Amino acid sequence: MKKTILYTLLILSLFSCGQDILPTKKTKDEMITQAEKIITRNGKLPSKILDAQFVEFQQGDGHLGPSDFQVYMRITVNKVDTKKWVSGLEKPFNNSSVYSTPNPKETWWITESNFLKLEKFETKTLFNRYNGWICVDEELGFIYVYTYTM
Repeated sequence: MKKTILYTLLILSLFSCGQDILPTKKTKDEMITQAEKIITRNGKLPSKILDAQFVEFQQGDGHLGPSDFQVYMRITVNKVDTKKWVSGLEKPFNNSSVYSTPNPKETWWITESNFLKLEKFETKTLFNRYNGWICVDEELGFIYVYTYTM
């Protein structure tokens, strides 16, 4: 009987290890406000945010072990303000400079070929995360952010 219960719990825990997309269906203003709240928890906003898109994924449900999270974000700012977003930032910590893309893919996310052309910066200062990177596309005014826990 105990073995049956143990096996049942083990099987159920394996089903709960899937990747969940946390809801981010919000208006443009709500997305901007949410991005501003995330950043201003750790310091001053480098410049005005004109637009923001993001998606967050959760791996695991926190039962029988912790959950891991991935966040993909694109922030649009005035092109002249892009350098303010990475001023004083270091290179990514923990060798976190490998390309990653949301699954399912988002049309607003940076392509791997563009990612390889851009300089990478750490996420700790603005997002309080050691894992991940920030890339700035100065021509388009896009700030790409990828952070994750593990």
